[in-house]
Amino acid sequence: MRKNILGIAVATVLATASFARAAHFIAEPGLWRGTSKMESNGQNIPMRSHDHCVTAKEMDDEMKKFSQGPMRNTPEETCKKVKFEQTYSTIKWRVECTGKMQMEGDGSVVFDSGSHYTGTVTMTGNMMGRPINNVVHLEGQRIGACTGNENEPN
Repeated sequence: MRKNILGIAVATVLATASFARAAHFIAEPGLWRGTSKMESNGQNIPMRSHDHCVTAKEMDDEMKKFSQGPMRNTPEETCKKVKFEQTYSTIKWRVECTGKMQMEGDGSVVFDSGSHYTGTVTMTGNMMGRPINNVVHLEGQRIGACTGNENEPN
């Protein structure tokens, strides 16, 4: 369950970085390392990181990339984006999930440069009848050019 929530949060930010180029967004294409630390129902979960290649083409295809990003849709659960806002250096979104995973999530990411961001994702609700109250703290750093091996968890 925790892996599922954390995976959605990390995928959200990586997908967000993937489409952030629209409207002269500050983020740069390349190899990004995203780290996340989650607090789940009051318990701290160890930090995780993931490398992800973001091409200039992906950054220019904002809506398509976001629509394909972190949304989980199966016969048992459906998540959809209900809000999205972007400025030069900030991205905010809201998702709602139904089915086995009945949750609402709000996220925001602030890029302080073209190669670094911090953010927070808050998710509340229940998953398979269990209450969920999660906060994920995010940080990302552009670490160089894409290598072809970046989609492996660290």
